[in-house]
Amino acid sequence: MVKGSKKEYLYELLKPQTEAAGYECYDVQYEKVGKDKILTVFIDSPDGIGLDDCEKVSRHLSAFLDEVDPIESNYLLEVSSPGLERKLSRVKHYQDNIGKKIDVRLYRAIDGKKKMTVILESADDNGITILDGSTELNIKYEDISKASLHFEF
Repeated sequence: MVKGSKKEYLYELLKPQTEAAGYECYDVQYEKVGKDKILTVFIDSPDGIGLDDCEKVSRHLSAFLDEVDPIESNYLLEVSSPGLERKLSRVKHYQDNIGKKIDVRLYRAIDGKKKMTVILESADDNGITILDGSTELNIKYEDISKASLHFEF
C-alpha cells in the first residue's frame, strides 16, 4: 500500500479503464523480470475470470496505454485473474475477505512467528485484526510483508 508509487499511479490510471470494460481492477504489478519489464493487470468479476475476459481487457487497455503512454520504456502487458490464493494488498481486499482464513508473512516476528495462517477478523485504514487460535492480534499494514487468501487443497 505504497502511496505515490508507480504501481499506485498505474492502478489509479487503469482502474476506470478496466471498469469501463465491465471488470474490477483488482490490482496491478509492474516489475522487471529478467531483461523484460512486465505490467500485469489483475481483473475480477462476480462471475469469475476466463481467458476471453483477459483478452477483452488486454485489447481495451493496450489501446488506451498506447494513447496515453504512461511508461517511458518498453514493457509487456499481461491481464490475469487474481487466482484462488489471491494476494491481499489493498484495504478493500482485506475488507472483502473478513471472516476468511488468510496466510500472513510479517517483517518482524510476533510471539516468535513471522508466518501464520489465521482468521481475518477486521480491517480498516491502519491495519488488520486477526485471530491466531484464541489470540487476537492487531497488525499494521506496514508490518505485513505478504498476505493472501488461504486455499486448502
